[in-house]
Amino acid sequence: MYFTPHLKENLEDFFNYKKEFSVLNRVAKEGKMAVVKGPRRVGKSSLLKVVYSLYEGPKAWLDGFSVRNEKHFWDLLELKLRELLLSSSIKQRLKDILSRVEIQGTSFKVNVQVDSILESEKVEGLLVIDEAQLLSYYGLARWLAHAYDHYSLRIFISGSQVGLLEKMLGRSKGGETPLKGRLIEEVALKPLDFTKTRIYLIEGCAQIGKNISESEIKEVYENVGGLIGWLTYYGYYRKFYDHSYSLQKVREKASEIVAEELENLLLATDRSYLAVLYAISKGFNHWGSIKRFLEIEFSLALSDSALKRRLDKLCDFSLIEKKERVYVLADPLLSEGLKLFF
Repeated sequence: MYFTPHLKENLEDFFNYKKEFSVLNRVAKEGKMAVVKGPRRVGKSSLLKVVYSLYEGPKAWLDGFSVRNEKHFWDLLELKLRELLLSSSIKQRLKDILSRVEIQGTSFKVNVQVDSILESEKVEGLLVIDEAQLLSYYGLARWLAHAYDHYSLRIFISGSQVGLLEKMLGRSKGGETPLKGRLIEEVALKPLDFTKTRIYLIEGCAQIGKNISESEIKEVYENVGGLIGWLTYYGYYRKFYDHSYSLQKVREKASEIVAEELENLLLATDRSYLAVLYAISKGFNHWGSIKRFLEIEFSLALSDSALKRRLDKLCDFSLIEKKERVYVLADPLLSEGLKLFF
């Protein structure tokens, strides 16, 4: 079923991204490392979950959103690696191996025994790190480079704050460098276009015994866009309500979710980031018009360099996109969440 509001784990419930699935499935079998990137609610975690559920070897999943601080990250990473080891072919020999491991210094914060076993025993398995950009400040890139060079694991990382993820991978100006020069498969997910949105809604509605008209499809796309997460919410509500009320429920849900995300991302830094985002949501999407709107609406005079820093950071967070000289919201329903701040 398409319209289930939880992560997909079965291939038959998954829509689109068949090519991307094939790439990840290949890397899981014979590759080394892959990165999956794209905005929130585009389907990254579901794509990874489908590949993960089909992988038959030892595996572990680490959710970046669950990490509280640096110590918690390293503790959790070690726990996941131990889980992977305990489900591997060396499980029965693990106690004996642990007693034989020579304790040496390590520059990483994963237990040296775990690190040595993964390297010396050539343990194969799959480790998924979801929302990896949230962990970049804890030295994740250095550990990934070490794992790439010394382990036999397949490692998938994903990120919705694409600019931050690119920096962690060393693929943008000012990015970290440890992973440069290593072959990492890249899978970039984008929102569905109108044609694929139409197919998704028609097929999904057929699964729940509902009809959807062409005018309704057009209205959904115009209001919600092509992010499969929001489209799934619409379909879920459509099981119980008519078209108009389902759209209203999506907006209400989006307002709640987006407001919380914006608060966590931006309010801890500077409220002016929200003001810039609000200007763009109101259609002031050129450099000069953004500056004028901020001055008139909020009496906020930003220098060119200060405005550039804010626009660049909003791009890094995948909240906005720059198309030629115009800035646009990456998710049209961001405007619903912004209403709670202004």
